[in-house]
Amino acid sequence: MINFNGFVLKDIEVEDLAKMIQAGYPDRAIEMLISSKVKLPARKFTKKIQQLLFKVQERILKPAEMTIIRRQLAISSISFQSVQKKNMSIFARLMAKFSFKQNKITNPDIKKAILENTLERFNSLTRDSMRRTTTEILNLTRNMQREMIIQNRIVNHKDFAGQVRESNRLFRANLKKKLPSFYLALEDGKILKSKNGDIWSLDKYLDMATETTLMNIDRDSVETTSKIEGSPFVIYYQFNNRKLKTKERAICQHVLSKRIDGHSLVALTLAASKKLKIPLLDNVRSKGGLGVHCRHSIKQPSQKMIDKLMK
Repeated sequence: MINFNGFVLKDIEVEDLAKMIQAGYPDRAIEMLISSKVKLPARKFTKKIQQLLFKVQERILKPAEMTIIRRQLAISSISFQSVQKKNMSIFARLMAKFSFKQNKITNPDIKKAILENTLERFNSLTRDSMRRTTTEILNLTRNMQREMIIQNRIVNHKDFAGQVRESNRLFRANLKKKLPSFYLALEDGKILKSKNGDIWSLDKYLDMATETTLMNIDRDSVETTSKIEGSPFVIYYQFNNRKLKTKERAICQHVLSKRIDGHSLVALTLAASKKLKIPLLDNVRSKGGLGVHCRHSIKQPSQKMIDKLMK
């Protein structure tokens, strides 16, 4: 069982993050939060999982021992989720305060809606990821124990010591082929299966989820303000310098390939889309733009720019 309370943001850390955000470096603040309060506890949780899996593949466990493993998983998962929820609540408010000021959002109902939606999306994502992680680990332990029980029955029918040793050797050699997910978790720490079947390490998945959630505060603030003020388009730009593992997604390449008055733009209205020959924001989102792991965001154009391009 792991207690993650030591990873809750301290007052002095909150002050430092607030100063960084107010100084105009929200991307650096997000990176700092993820590094110390998301990745580190996620890696600690993963290490504990790997220790449990090592134990599971060593011998056949008694029912009482399997019950202890399930209990440890459940308690550690709840503790982890609780800390992530607390930290996100604190940090999201810092980000929201900055973003609301930048985008001149003063309506308390709009502020509340953006913040509540952000926190609910994150909490839902965290709950889902931890549920999937726990389910995956329990499935892996059950599968491994089942294979070991079957092998034990085979060995008990062998008459000669040499045959027993050979049977065990072949059994161990075939396990990696038969249970690849178990060894991905045990050796590489990939313990989370996403909805589309991809296998992730917990720290990388939550890194992605946290960054996306926090960037959405600014994106939602800009979109809300722009629509209220009747802006026909917004500027599409790179929010941070995170390195890409693969190529920039196609929709982002498409948007960024065209520059008008020195900026890449996406439309909020059909009229702007037709006049400037730029995609609608909703269409960009439907193709993955501003989605999970996208490093781009949007910002409001000046009124001078709107008047110039829409005249």
